[in-house]
Amino acid sequence: VFELQPAAYLGISSGESNALAACGAWSDMGELLQRLNATELFTRHLGGDFEAVRTAWGLAPHESVEWTSYLVRAPLDAVRQALQDEPRVHLAMICSPRDGMIAGDAAGCRRVIQRLGISEAVESDYRLAVHVPELSSVAALWKQVHTLPTTTPTGARIYGNGPGQSYTPTSRSAADALLQQAIQTVDFPS
Repeated sequence: VFELQPAAYLGISSGESNALAACGAWSDMGELLQRLNATELFTRHLGGDFEAVRTAWGLAPHESVEWTSYLVRAPLDAVRQALQDEPRVHLAMICSPRDGMIAGDAAGCRRVIQRLGISEAVESDYRLAVHVPELSSVAALWKQVHTLPTTTPTGARIYGNGPGQSYTPTSRSAADALLQQAIQTVDFPS
């Protein structure tokens, strides 16, 4: 009806994969889902038993990982300061100068919130180790899963949170951009 054409595509977190599908760069999201299921990337490595976290933290197979994330409303400088003594807790996402998500060891997350002295913290039910350095232990698997047949779209730019700029999607560059945003803090405002 309106015949609008987008000039740019962007997403945040898993929305970056959705943006690649929406712009036509990826035409078979079913392939991505099959790969995610077959490799157990989300259900065993980055969630479930959190094997990637266990590896990164040097835990024995019988030691459990209590991973969680919290949306916090506090100045980012204060959040960064409160995180300094918690090597297993990270600023996973920045939504605004006063809003973000911390993720990591559950007890450590609670200590960070206590140090912040805030009541505006909500535990998320999104229990995946993403946008944190622990994902690095499965970086090769992440790239393998996300290296899909890709058609470079015309007429619109694709933006990635990892590179922090637009890029031309190819099978390799899309997988690289998705990995980059997965192993570091997503800073959406920037």
